[in-house]
Amino acid sequence: MATTYNPVLSQSDPLHRARLALGDTGFLKDAEGTPKYLLLDEEITAKITALGYAEGVAQCAEACVARVAQEPDEYEDEVGMKVKWNSRVAEWRDLARRLRAGVVSTESSINRGTAGIGANMINPDVSKLGLG
Repeated sequence: MATTYNPVLSQSDPLHRARLALGDTGFLKDAEGTPKYLLLDEEITAKITALGYAEGVAQCAEACVARVAQEPDEYEDEVGMKVKWNSRVAEWRDLARRLRAGVVSTESSINRGTAGIGANMINPDVSKLGLG
């Protein structure tokens, strides 16, 4: 069982594209600095293979909702990074709705980075990433 994310592959590989759309990119780290993921590569790949990209990722978004429903609503790591799951839940539900409506996602549902068909990856708009 694996968990991987490679931003270079986020346009060409359905697994990495799905991870970016879901925001499940290993940005959060455990106490040892190991990336934390919500879904296994095999879970995402199985959904996409069986159901197609849009429905597969929609179901993965719903799986993220179910997974964090078992966690405290707010998480803070050792360096002060906070995650409020309730805001992420709304984003995952919106992503599932948009995918099922046939709206192609051109940005991550969570961190608002570019991802998806037609995204400008040569000069992406990173102004909403809070990197400044």
